[in-house]
Amino acid sequence: GIGPGGGEPLSATGAGRLSRLGRSFIARRIVALHRAAVRAV
Repeated sequence: GIGPGGGEPLSATGAGRLSRLGRSFIARRIVALHRAAVRAV
């Protein structure tokens, strides 16, 4: 993905796949955090 601490290899072939996986992973994490916040309220 884009940003510091991504830990992704700088290979042109894998960059697209890794960024897609990173986005979906982050999206799932945001959803999980949102659900946890809703429960806490």
